[in-house]
Amino acid sequence: MKFTKSIIASACATALLVTFAGSAAAKMTAAEADTLGKTLTPVGGEMAANKDGTIPAYDGGLKAPPAGWDASKGYADPYASEKPKFVINAANAEQYKANLTPGALAMLKKYPTFNMPVYPTHRTAAIPKEVTDETKRPLP
Repeated sequence: MKFTKSIIASACATALLVTFAGSAAAKMTAAEADTLGKTLTPVGGEMAANKDGTIPAYDGGLKAPPAGWDASKGYADPYASEKPKFVINAANAEQYKANLTPGALAMLKKYPTFNMPVYPTHRTAAIPKEVTDETKRPLP
């Protein structure tokens, strides 16, 4: 009996969510749509770099496969030759504490040989024009 009531309650909750989900969708104004591809990426992310310079400006992402890519082999790392900017370890964790999660700090403390190489940030997502055109299209 409890199991049946639980199933019925779950079904009712799901039906309510489905019923009201459509009304929660926000519609974009023409002015907001006009910012896509200008101050915002074509799908609404910040186009500009962050103030610290740790996140670069979005420039359209990777639009072609990296050098050496072979369809039969699949993925090829476009940044394979990059070296870390720095490495965080138990000895220097305090210096980076403001940017580390409690879990990362715990790992560094518990395992003295654990380290975290930090590489430059890249914004590689390239969105097909058909998708960005649809993103700007007003909803019915």
